[in-house]
Amino acid sequence: MQDAVAPFITELATLVSEIQALVAISMEPSHVLPLAQRTLEKTRRFNERLELTQEENMILESNGINLWNCATNHLPSMNETRTVLYHIGFKMMKAAYKSLLDKDVTFLLQILEMTIFLGSQYTGCCLFDEAKALLQSAEQWIQIVEAHSAKIDQQPIQRVIKFNELQTDLLMATAELAAKQGQWQQVRIYIKRIEDTCLVQPSEETVSFLFHFCLHVSMDLGANKKWDDALDWILAFCTNTKSYVHCDEFLLTRLAQVIGHALLERKGELMHESPMYRLVAILDACFLDRRAHLDYHCAKVMVYATSASDMEDLETAVFDRMESIEPMTEETLEMTQSLNRIVGCIEVFTQRCLVQHNVSLFRHLYLFKIYIVSEWITRQSPTTIITSPLYDSTIKFIMDEMYLVKDQLSHDDLWCCQINENYVAALPWYKQLWSLCLASLKDNVNALVLARKLTACCIQVGGMDTTTTYIETCLAEPGITASALDYLLLLQINLSDESKVSKDISMLIGAPGLSRDIAMAAAHLCYKNGYCDMLQIILDYALTMEAVDLDQEGHGRNIMTLIRWAVRLCINDDNNPNIHTALLTNKDDILKYMGKGADFFATLKPQTLSSTLQEHRHWLLRTGWNLALQFYDLGREDAGVALLTIAGKIICLILGDDGTLTDQYTSCLLVCACGQLHTSNADDKLQLCPDIVSLIDHLAALEQPDLDNTPSFAALLALLKVQCYATLKQFDAACETLKSYGDQLDRNDAGGRAIYERLAGTIIQQDQCPSTVVTDVLREVSSYFKQQHDSINKWAQWNRMYLSTMQGTDEAFDAIHQLCTFFAQGDGTPKYPQNEIHYLVVITWNEGITQNHHASKQGQKWCRLSYDLLSYLDASHSVVKHQAAQLPQGRMPMEAKPLVAFVTSALGLGVFMGFRKLRVDPDLRSHAASYLEQ
Repeated sequence: MQDAVAPFITELATLVSEIQALVAISMEPSHVLPLAQRTLEKTRRFNERLELTQEENMILESNGINLWNCATNHLPSMNETRTVLYHIGFKMMKAAYKSLLDKDVTFLLQILEMTIFLGSQYTGCCLFDEAKALLQSAEQWIQIVEAHSAKIDQQPIQRVIKFNELQTDLLMATAELAAKQGQWQQVRIYIKRIEDTCLVQPSEETVSFLFHFCLHVSMDLGANKKWDDALDWILAFCTNTKSYVHCDEFLLTRLAQVIGHALLERKGELMHESPMYRLVAILDACFLDRRAHLDYHCAKVMVYATSASDMEDLETAVFDRMESIEPMTEETLEMTQSLNRIVGCIEVFTQRCLVQHNVSLFRHLYLFKIYIVSEWITRQSPTTIITSPLYDSTIKFIMDEMYLVKDQLSHDDLWCCQINENYVAALPWYKQLWSLCLASLKDNVNALVLARKLTACCIQVGGMDTTTTYIETCLAEPGITASALDYLLLLQINLSDESKVSKDISMLIGAPGLSRDIAMAAAHLCYKNGYCDMLQIILDYALTMEAVDLDQEGHGRNIMTLIRWAVRLCINDDNNPNIHTALLTNKDDILKYMGKGADFFATLKPQTLSSTLQEHRHWLLRTGWNLALQFYDLGREDAGVALLTIAGKIICLILGDDGTLTDQYTSCLLVCACGQLHTSNADDKLQLCPDIVSLIDHLAALEQPDLDNTPSFAALLALLKVQCYATLKQFDAACETLKSYGDQLDRNDAGGRAIYERLAGTIIQQDQCPSTVVTDVLREVSSYFKQQHDSINKWAQWNRMYLSTMQGTDEAFDAIHQLCTFFAQGDGTPKYPQNEIHYLVVITWNEGITQNHHASKQGQKWCRLSYDLLSYLDASHSVVKHQAAQLPQGRMPMEAKPLVAFVTSALGLGVFMGFRKLRVDPDLRSHAASYLEQ
């Protein structure tokens, strides 16, 4: 069985390595999902009865842990790809621990915890069938742990607590699964079970989780018209779980809203005193430090209004609410839904008053209601009035019912309601005042205030043609200084006219009162309407602003939001629908603002960045990287290098957070540095090369390098290292890298052999490469290809260059004589190329002629070697062989010069002695480079 399993384990380990590599180089989790799903399918074999060796268990455990960590560190949460990677890692670790599960309960608890976690992950991805299967499996693990624990007389207390926490986690995960599917009755059962089985004080996270689902259960009961049950459920939960008061403000606010809505839906039915006081106590505890909160007062008024208690409590609650009225903005209304709820809340109160004939309290009701709505009206901005759907119905409500309490309202309050109700009637009065002001606009501060009121009236009645006339008239006067808000209002009105927008933006910049919020509002208008140039003006101004009151966080968020808007408009240019055209047209702006973003983050302390600013920083990295690839694809290498440089800066800043250089960032940083290397000058290259070598060494030293086992990646690293070593004139290190790559090369890897030749060419073509290094490299490469029987042509080509660089004739003679011996062996290997034998015939004869002038024996030795080589020429060289045969055997080499001339002429080779100076011979160097390119 062991022999059958081993290939399966090896295949799994290979797939895990491929997944890790793909995660490291891919920015999109969806690119990893298909491979992850195939790997998960492979793990189904774990369902078989496999007997694994200790070594195979270690392989599974190591790869499972690595894959789990890879998913945690490099993929976003609640993502299907991340969940599938978790599942693969879980199944591998479970298989590795299989033999230990019956022996050690620690491993059982670990598998149980991972099962629950994985089920929650599938729930978060809305993959409910997978989640349900895993959580059911966790139930079975619970039973196994209980059975195992029953065999032990006394369990350690920490293990008991851990097991209880896991039981609670399983119930919470199951409740979450039911909630995701809308099964709120089941959620209610699980919450009750959690409350019953929890042995220790639940954590804040657990309480927040339970509180969240408690609210959903109560809302589900309300949806089924069971409002009393909903209130009972809230009372029971809050009574049993006291620490709910420490939950997030959002949940506590939602609790008040649910209580108020439930009481409103009960249609005025009286509530008993006991639950009334308990609800009040719950609200007081929730809003202990936030007594001015609108939802608190609304819910409390509703409690008293629907109870059978004394009217004194209700009246106190009403006037407490009146004292806590705050300015109401559109955002406030949207957050609390205040107006409708207050009116509905008080409406229940009025019904009680009418039934009990309590006229005094009835008047209090309407006075309270009118004060609230009047306050809301007077504090609205013109834009809020336009967009608020509550405005018309609210004004109608006041005017219809004001007669009930008119004698209790001041004249100013009444006028405030009336004048805001009828803009058509108010407009002539404002215009009459405006006509009186025209004669004395200069230095008239009230004129601008009146102009703003007129503008608001024109917006209401739809007179958009004259909307800006009044403010613009005031702004033309030298004695009147407009605020930034005035120019923002003009900008909103003039959005359809680009020329006016440009003017408004130019006036807005530097206007008094220009705050960060106003600048952001103007920028957002430009962004939404596609005014890229105007947005860039605001961004340039914002970059000159300093953080106010040490609010570096808010300032940073604004700067990065503006940069993202600007870059997005540059890419999605309305004038250039084609994204490639837009990139080329707006290249300089993109580079400018991406660089500004990197410079901005360089001024911040990485350790103090909030999660929002960290997300902006990662956006800068991702966008810079992706845009760099786009520019490379468009042939704009300069822009690609600039953006890779920016990405490299951001990576260095990220590394500053904890100083840890991960494999993913090492690969990215290496690519960024290489991009700069290609376009840098000589001095910059000398600075970049050591960094690149250091990154390569760091990548190779990682325990689990994602791509280290990939031949193509190993070749890339070797090329980069040799290039850097050659640039740094570190030729010994370059040769060592060449030798190391050759030793690891597979003889069947044709691509790898081409890279090997490229490495050698990079070294020997370096201008200042010593001749000894050139000779050593050529000897190394020639020796390598001599051993590859299917590469004899390459051996011959490199051998020719090697022979041409030999400084000593004896060394050259021995090398050529060894070749002749190789020819004589005839061991079935491919034959040496005929043109190269021709070359050897010529150079040996030339050397013989040269040596004969001062050492006849040496000359004869060389000429005899030339004759020996002639015998290995085939029939196509019969003329040469015939010429040689005609020479008398005793003739001196000097008399053989006609043969040399003939061979030289026939081959077109000339005298080859100059080839010995390869390192300084440009013709030979270009020949070698041309060959290596092929």
